[in-house]
Amino acid sequence: MRPVQLLTILEREFNSTREGHHTPVMLWGPPGVGKSQMVAQIADRHNAPLIDIRLSQMEPSDLRGIPFKQGDKVEWAVPSILPDEQSHGPAGILFLDEINSAAPSVSAAAYQLILDRRLGNYAVPEGWAIFAAGNRQGDRGVTYSDRPVEGTNITHGEWWPEGYDGPDGYWEYLQQVKPEGNHGDEFHYKTINSDMLGWIISRVSGKSVTELASERLWRRMGAEQDAYQTVDGKGVPFAGGGLTSGLRDLGRLGLLMLNEGVINGERLFSAEVVRKIRAGGDPSKFVGFPTIPNGSYTSQWWVFHNKHGAFAARGVHGQTIYIDPTAEMVLVRFASFPRAQNGFIDPTSLPAYQAVAEYLMSKG
Repeated sequence: MRPVQLLTILEREFNSTREGHHTPVMLWGPPGVGKSQMVAQIADRHNAPLIDIRLSQMEPSDLRGIPFKQGDKVEWAVPSILPDEQSHGPAGILFLDEINSAAPSVSAAAYQLILDRRLGNYAVPEGWAIFAAGNRQGDRGVTYSDRPVEGTNITHGEWWPEGYDGPDGYWEYLQQVKPEGNHGDEFHYKTINSDMLGWIISRVSGKSVTELASERLWRRMGAEQDAYQTVDGKGVPFAGGGLTSGLRDLGRLGLLMLNEGVINGERLFSAEVVRKIRAGGDPSKFVGFPTIPNGSYTSQWWVFHNKHGAFAARGVHGQTIYIDPTAEMVLVRFASFPRAQNGFIDPTSLPAYQAVAEYLMSKG
């Protein structure tokens, strides 16, 4: 369909909404063809507010809101990004873009908005039109699929190059790793140490590290979303990294550490665990990290030994749970810095975290 025809349809449906008839419009097509520009053009033509939501960047609570206790009931705080007559006006356009690039829980919430014009206790104002857009599979855009693309075959054993006779899985690989240096001489960051710890935990407990984390931490701390862990071809979780979770749930994990093992009035582990981590390792053995000159590392946490006693969990691309006990601050950051080494961004990131902490303290 030509753009002028699409504009005619969008124009007609926008006017129809103002007359009380609600027919949502879905635009399909490859990225870069002007779907969002056409919607913006209709909004400009009528001098109407446009709320453009990119669903691929959303979490379910960004649309549904977050719960809070009101007396004996639980109410939901409506997200400010959704249309509201008092804030945005009686008429406008709600544009839900990248609908099939979003996670299923997000797209489900979006479809409820589109079809029912409501989500929980929230209702879209009568004068607001709803338009949506997405990319079809094969449109050179990012799409979410719960099954492999047609023609994809995954069979155990076909992951390996022809002639490969190396280890099959994490645990077989760990058995082939040779020691380097003398224990206790100096610190070396080794992801396989965490993998080895995960194996020991699994052998002692009879459960995977993911099962234990779910039972002892994730559920009990009140996580609002599931978390996902990378596994090998045999389904063994990667204990050295590979965690995928929501930002706020990582914040809950940070809050649990800030409060020395307590969250929502419940103690999940001993305060001594956090105190030993905050004490850190031996800074004299901490070599090879010039961007953390007085730092140390212990129990999978980086300890900065600064005046606030800050410590952090860090990913190689800048992902961070930064905890400042003095400022009573937990700062969580998602990141995808292209070079897999925090040393490239520490000179800007660490002072920024400190600045946020000092700003919060200045506000009392």
